[in-house]
Amino acid sequence: MSSLKNPSLFLTVILTLTACDVGTHTEISGKVIDGYIRGATVCLDLNKNYLCDDDEPSAESESGGSYSFTYNGVIPDDVYILADIPVGAVDEDQGAIQEAYNMLAPATNPKAVTPLTTLVSQEVLNSGNQIPIEQAEASVRDSLGLNEGVSLLDNDFIEDEDSDLQAMAETLAAALAVTKDVLKNEASDELSSAEINKATINTVKEELLSQLIPDGKPINPDEVSNQIESTITDKIEGIVESAKSGGDVDGNTGGNAPTISGTPATTVAQDAS
Repeated sequence: MSSLKNPSLFLTVILTLTACDVGTHTEISGKVIDGYIRGATVCLDLNKNYLCDDDEPSAESESGGSYSFTYNGVIPDDVYILADIPVGAVDEDQGAIQEAYNMLAPATNPKAVTPLTTLVSQEVLNSGNQIPIEQAEASVRDSLGLNEGVSLLDNDFIEDEDSDLQAMAETLAAALAVTKDVLKNEASDELSSAEINKATINTVKEELLSQLIPDGKPINPDEVSNQIESTITDKIEGIVESAKSGGDVDGNTGGNAPTISGTPATTVAQDAS
């Protein structure tokens, strides 16, 4: 006979303690897509500094752009998935990546990390996380000249064979790469790696979109460099000031391009890849 007066109560206590020890584990998975990109570092950017830090959960994207990692805890509502795409990663449609760039997606919508989710994410960030994802998506969709029913989040346009979205993504990815390269060459003495990554995405969204996709028609990715390099160079002073002040490219503050949270950007030592 058991010496316990209530064995079922003892079992309940054990199970409860075990659950507490395990905690909450959240698996995050999806794909990194311009074409499917393998060899990208994908992380949960918990401190929102546009870098994959060593203490943030991360994974390297594999064949088909697939990635997966686990976060121990409840994911905050206002954080983003960051894809760091280095030189040497492989776009399965275009070949080896020649210029590094970064992309974002809301952590609530991790299934596809694309140039399109990057624009939506930056729209929310530029509002100081004051507007909902759905409103940001609608705003970006309107800027791109897309119909209301087109989804920009969790959208694998390669699998769906959506040639229109794929063409837009290719042009935007080229712009992200060219812009980051120009800023690294022209402003690395004044901006940290984190500030360059942030300024790159914000510049493409706020300053270059009309040049890249006029009237809803994306320019050829091969023409991106010639189209936008002079614009970036002409605006470099304003871009630098914006990145440091948290204002727009013209130096105005008021919610746009929020400052990097967490560790101050000027102390970030990690290099942009």
